[in-house]
Amino acid sequence: GDVLDVGRSKAITALLCAERGLRVLGIDVDASRIAYALAERERRPPDVADRVEFRVVEAPALDLPKARFDTVLVGDVLEHLGDERDSFLAAIVRLCKPDGVIAITTPFGDVSPPVHGFSVSSLVEQVGRQLRVDSLEVVDGSLCVTARPGAMSREERDVVVLELQRLYEREVAALRAELQLAREKGYGKSVLAEELDRRLAERRYDLRRARWKLRARRRSRWARLGQALGRLRGRPGRLLLLPRDLLRVARKKPVPARPERPSRKLGKLERHLEREANR
Repeated sequence: GDVLDVGRSKAITALLCAERGLRVLGIDVDASRIAYALAERERRPPDVADRVEFRVVEAPALDLPKARFDTVLVGDVLEHLGDERDSFLAAIVRLCKPDGVIAITTPFGDVSPPVHGFSVSSLVEQVGRQLRVDSLEVVDGSLCVTARPGAMSREERDVVVLELQRLYEREVAALRAELQLAREKGYGKSVLAEELDRRLAERRYDLRRARWKLRARRRSRWARLGQALGRLRGRPGRLLLLPRDLLRVARKKPVPARPERPSRKLGKLERHLEREANR
């Protein structure tokens, strides 16, 4: 099959795919990275090199043939795009075959500005508007998603986030263990401990916010109306209870309180990195 590799400057993934007999197009916005990739290609056997092409292509336009690729790989790109993420993902969907697979990696959590990482819920919210998420996991500090072309409904996105709460909880547990280890090492690790403490607070907030959003939507009149009508499927006898159910839907339910976000002030480690960057 044909593979599109977006933003993989060192060409490792593209060349590994070519070694397995796949045809690969690797693209990047940086000409120097493409030059590096071309140099790496020259070190490979001719039959491998012939299956790989590298080009400089501007994101998010990606002016390439429609529905050409069986697989699209997007490595650490979304966090750099800001307001252009939606148009970039639309271009990715256009390039992928309808039954193709799109794999995305992006940093999990905060990254030094201007790069902005994702939480699980924010990534599902972002890609779910144009892609159907098949799987999502955390690997070495990155969120790794496999998806297919086609938007998810709001309800489907909420279900995915709810199912991924265990992922949040595992990450929180790992951060808690790392924090405890840093504190046991003594005063020399105080800066790291403060940074881990801040990250742990952010993860807990992400988890509370995902649960709050799901509860708030389930309490909305539209959601409760859908539930009432859904109970009629295959059960005609429940039609007699529909007036009672509609009266219950009409009653306003209190919205749960929105969780409070932890303080966003810079920690010691972030202040140090900022000073180093401004030198």
